[in-house]
Amino acid sequence: MSSNANELAFALDYSEGRAAFLEHASAAGATISTYPLPGQGASDTELFIDYAYLGATPPKILTIVTSGVHGVETPAGGVLQRLWLAEFADHLPPDAGVLFVHALNPFGYANGHRTNENNVDLNRNALAAFPGPRNAAYRPLDGWLNPTGMWKGNDAFYFGLLARAFWYGPAKLQQAIAGGQYEFPRGLFYGGNQTEVSLTIFERVLSQPALATAKSVLHLDLHTGLGDYGEYKILVDLTQRDPRFVELQNHFGANQVASDHSDDATFYAASGLLPEITARIFPHARLSAAVVEFGTYSSLTVLRALRRDNCARHHGCQSKELKESIQRDMRETFCPSDPVWRRRVIESGQQLGPQIIHHMRCALT
Repeated sequence: MSSNANELAFALDYSEGRAAFLEHASAAGATISTYPLPGQGASDTELFIDYAYLGATPPKILTIVTSGVHGVETPAGGVLQRLWLAEFADHLPPDAGVLFVHALNPFGYANGHRTNENNVDLNRNALAAFPGPRNAAYRPLDGWLNPTGMWKGNDAFYFGLLARAFWYGPAKLQQAIAGGQYEFPRGLFYGGNQTEVSLTIFERVLSQPALATAKSVLHLDLHTGLGDYGEYKILVDLTQRDPRFVELQNHFGANQVASDHSDDATFYAASGLLPEITARIFPHARLSAAVVEFGTYSSLTVLRALRRDNCARHHGCQSKELKESIQRDMRETFCPSDPVWRRRVIESGQQLGPQIIHHMRCALT
């Protein structure tokens, strides 16, 4: 796969990233659909969720590639989508189609937040019904995770973390924080009290009759921030004995595909994940859903950045310079400026593209 420098640019700016996606979707001959999102973004920028579809209509084999459910993570996902638009335009097997969803959380992308305009983590919001499950373990942590009052700079974050890790144990603490909660609207990993507009749009697009014929569905949701620096994992909610897990390992590599049911799983269980919508829309299809996660910095660094951003967003900052520093830190945390990291993402995408095509070719055999 070949790409010029423009194609490989990691667009931290929402408008630039959106323009690049639309340009490459058009060049690939994709059918483009655009949905405006109510509300305002950075500098009153109009916000949109963009969809691009390549391939057979109707498809028997459907691959869905979503980026930006966590807005600030969109730049890396956008690069991969642009790479794959060019790759898939000429290599899709018959009866196969690919739906690209760019910047499912455009507000977060435009403003450098992980959550949307209502502070909702969209990857905890895809529930069939509300309220979401109770997370009693989060409740005593909220005061520490979301300190009130104007943010003035560094505090005793690591001391507080150490004390709570000692009390809970690291694994239970991670689960309590990141598993999602539905009680504190200004807290971290808040899943909301109703389906957010972005996910309503996503559900509407997946429900269109033109896609209803799909018998095999692969949903890849692109993320950054979890895992080893510059490496990627394909994380699935399947047991290691599930035939779909074995199939994914065969196509994408045994070292790359990881089950959250394994004894050495390093991630956490959560409710309201985006592929839950896909499963509801395609109940009779053979569905494989996975999070493609590119590691950046340590989980402690990520949590510290999220906590600072959340506090500054809800309670303000002591200075404009401090606010800008927090925003830069968020973007760096989820899309490192390091050329080596960015090159690894691109190289991984170049490896994954042909593997996705091979998976589609084998899907109904």
